[in-house]
Amino acid sequence: MKILLMLFFLAWQLMIVQAQDSIRLSLSDCIDRALASNKQLELASLERQKREIQFNQGRSFLVPQINAYARFYQYLDDRPVYIFPQTGTNELSGPVQLGAPLNFYSGVRINQHLIDARMFGGKSVRSDMDELNRLEVSVREEEIIYEVIKTFYQAQTLEQSNKVIRYNKDRVSRLEAVTRASVESGAVQSTALDELRIRKSEIDLAEQDYSNRREQLYAYMRFLCGIPDETEFQLAQDGDPVSAGPLTFPDSARVPAYEMLELQKELHTAASGDDMASAYPSLDFFAAFEWLQQEGYGELFGSDADWFNQHVIGLRLEVPILNGNGRKIKTQEDRINREIISKQQELLLEKTKLERQKALQDMELARRNLQIAGQKVNLFRTEFERAEVRYEQEFSTLSELLDSEEKYRRARFEEQKSKTDYFIAIVDAYRSYGLLDTFKTRK
Repeated sequence: MKILLMLFFLAWQLMIVQAQDSIRLSLSDCIDRALASNKQLELASLERQKREIQFNQGRSFLVPQINAYARFYQYLDDRPVYIFPQTGTNELSGPVQLGAPLNFYSGVRINQHLIDARMFGGKSVRSDMDELNRLEVSVREEEIIYEVIKTFYQAQTLEQSNKVIRYNKDRVSRLEAVTRASVESGAVQSTALDELRIRKSEIDLAEQDYSNRREQLYAYMRFLCGIPDETEFQLAQDGDPVSAGPLTFPDSARVPAYEMLELQKELHTAASGDDMASAYPSLDFFAAFEWLQQEGYGELFGSDADWFNQHVIGLRLEVPILNGNGRKIKTQEDRINREIISKQQELLLEKTKLERQKALQDMELARRNLQIAGQKVNLFRTEFERAEVRYEQEFSTLSELLDSEEKYRRARFEEQKSKTDYFIAIVDAYRSYGLLDTFKTRK
């Protein structure tokens, strides 16, 4: 008795642990996890950060440039000689040898752009870059949401197909019991049992196919949602998937890809402006603070050494004279780039219109196909039930019953497939109209 109680306690604890390790996910849960943990979205985030760093590097000219330097050198030959012009006096004229054998320089230089063509429009470029990044993230998220929705409902309709498999398996088991009794009584031949064994083998293959497809779908969902390998999860069965979502769509909907092209057009223009910055006047502030020690004015680097200081501040104005050709080429290049992007936008709108039209047509065909599949199920169910009654009353053969059962089984599988196709057609229509966000709130 104690052993039985111990085994029961261990089994109960194992069930608790398994329940704690396994989680149940609705469609909304899967979407939330994918948006938070998907590796592809993490990669997109890193790429966005890289672009921001590159952009900030391109705007680094706005920050003052401060450089410290030091230089120590020794003249190996005679010190340099400078020739001063004759001034009428003998104080400083003719060749004069300057400097010392050993010299040490140190200092700090500062340079700040005060007026530069690249400064204008920087705020709008920053805004356009942020909006472009936001749209790119939105498009990537939409792709992931689309895959999550498809996988979720494929897994759900697969479970419905498994119910059909289990139903057929139970049917064949009952038929086998009835047929075995009929064989023993001599009412039917023993080959009838062979037919049932073949049918059971077909059902076993269908079960294996279900198991493989379920494993593949769950593995893909694990990848999409970033679920750790050690975490077990189940996808919630939330009713008939074809009932999710309205079947009407707005006449017009935003196209993120079109907006992205518009932003790229503006960024191309800004990039051309940066390239042409050298063709415009610029004004810089500069300052230099230098300290010099020379041999002969105290011990070099010693406490008694004399320092010679030189401090300079000033403004530097640069006005390009012969640079108009480069500016003209950049202007033409920017104009062509804008025309190319405008053509791409026109093609995108035409393509989007065709995709939406096709999505609505495919959705309607899938709906009608599902209706026909449901009618076939009702028809073959009735035929199968009649064939089952005739077989039990020994008015028909087992082959006739199995043929009727096979038609019914195929019709049910086709109905499940039609449901999947119909819902995917709905999701495709949502995607073409940019409305997949509506599925984020589905439970």
